[in-house]
Amino acid sequence: MNSLEASEIITRIAHIDWYYNYSDDYSVWKKGSEETTAFKNFVSSRIWSDDDIDTLRLAARNMIMLDTRRLSDQQREDSIQSWNKRIQKLFVEGKDNCD
Repeated sequence: MNSLEASEIITRIAHIDWYYNYSDDYSVWKKGSEETTAFKNFVSSRIWSDDDIDTLRLAARNMIMLDTRRLSDQQREDSIQSWNKRIQKLFVEGKDNCD
């Protein structure tokens, strides 16, 4: 996996509505359900190497560093840790919950 692919995956993760289950609007729920199912199918469609996981973490870190210049160092580090947990759950553990 190259850095461009990793950036695209991170962007895709960032734009999925992970909280669609809480919506009262069926169209919002349906769209969220379809997005998460499609993404989970994508994740399970290949074997993710340690290098792939490291590349994803680096892409997430780069995104955070660019998008959070006004945050404190601690807030930025908290955001990085949150993304690392999300990547771990999705790509290493394969869990459904990404909160």
